[in-house]
Amino acid sequence: MIERLYQFLEMSNGKPKLASDIYAVGMIGIQALTGLSPHKLQENTDTGEIIWRNQVSVSDRLGNILSTMVRYHPKERYQNASEALKALIPSPKFLKLWPVLGGLVITAIASFALINRPSPPTIQPQFNQLENNLAAGKWKEADEETLNLMLKITGKDNINKLSGEDIENLPCEHLITIDKLWEEYSSGHFGFRVQTQIYLETGNKLGEYEQEAYTHFAERVGWKEEGGDWKPYSSYTFTLNAPYGHLPSSGEWKRVGTIAEKFAECNI
Repeated sequence: MIERLYQFLEMSNGKPKLASDIYAVGMIGIQALTGLSPHKLQENTDTGEIIWRNQVSVSDRLGNILSTMVRYHPKERYQNASEALKALIPSPKFLKLWPVLGGLVITAIASFALINRPSPPTIQPQFNQLENNLAAGKWKEADEETLNLMLKITGKDNINKLSGEDIENLPCEHLITIDKLWEEYSSGHFGFRVQTQIYLETGNKLGEYEQEAYTHFAERVGWKEEGGDWKPYSSYTFTLNAPYGHLPSSGEWKRVGTIAEKFAECNI
């Protein structure tokens, strides 16, 4: 956690500010809410801002306070503990004590976040088999069950193949549930979220297909030999030794661009 918290220009230059501590406290609150370590949170590649509010249902007030605390640019954060605490608990008589408020802010933010953290959603029975396979480390069975689930959800279980339109019509809550199960049991190694991140990192764009960029993606996740042929499904690596984003692949339906676009839409 500490490694992720202090990757900021003002600190790497040997010029830490009070706003640097505000960032660290904000990340404590975000971790309390999401249950995710900071290194598992995505960043907006254009702005450097942490993407976290898609991970949890939170009030606008608390969400705005935490987002302000973790702004990429220090000048856009609260500049000291008194400002942060005033936003969280407006009470002017306490603000005269700002030199000793650092610990109080940390306690208040973390406690308030934990109190407001929603209960984990109940997994619907239809996802039980997927969860059982993932919990047992049966990655191939989980991969096949993922396709089965998506086919059943879209009413195409008699066809055994998903079209782009089928994926676009997938309910967001089901797609997110499947991803969260993969992410949880693989410790962030597999899932649609990590695939979407790699897809964009390799030069692919949502809503567009560019063969060279897609080839880079396929090589990165281990679906294609680098500079060589596409791998048959039977040669995939169904262990955590596989590259990040290797699974789910669900056989031959590799419509990752459509999945990435749908996943991004679901997480706006």
